[in-house]
Amino acid sequence: MKVHFGFILLLTVLQQCTTAKTSSNLDANITYTAYSRGFFKEVHVRQNQFAVVEKRGADLQWKSLSEEDQKNIFDALKDIKLNKISRLHSPSNKRFHDGAAIAQLKVKTKSDTFESAAFDHGNPPQEIATLVEQLLKLESKP
Repeated sequence: MKVHFGFILLLTVLQQCTTAKTSSNLDANITYTAYSRGFFKEVHVRQNQFAVVEKRGADLQWKSLSEEDQKNIFDALKDIKLNKISRLHSPSNKRFHDGAAIAQLKVKTKSDTFESAAFDHGNPPQEIATLVEQLLKLESKP
């Protein structure tokens, strides 16, 4: 009987930890920035809203994020080891000679802010490529 009670207690605690981890991912604010001379783009995501800005200093016009997009974005975020994104290596270096805009990913949680190393817009490190792809898809959303 004690073994069954202990097992049920363990399962309950693990479920609560998993739920807390998932909800903390939903509390994250994600910003993708790409810029160069004459080009600027920012994609912001928070909980169930997003904003796309193509001019420096422009006000954010928040739009509703569909459940499908929200799931895709936060599932992609869940697969990333945030404490390691600052050390990711860019697969190309076109940004060094104006061949591509400079891009960066920032994820702000309740307790920390994680920023990636700079990479070429359109060619992110593989570890964050799915998330970046999902963020850039939001550009075409009404």
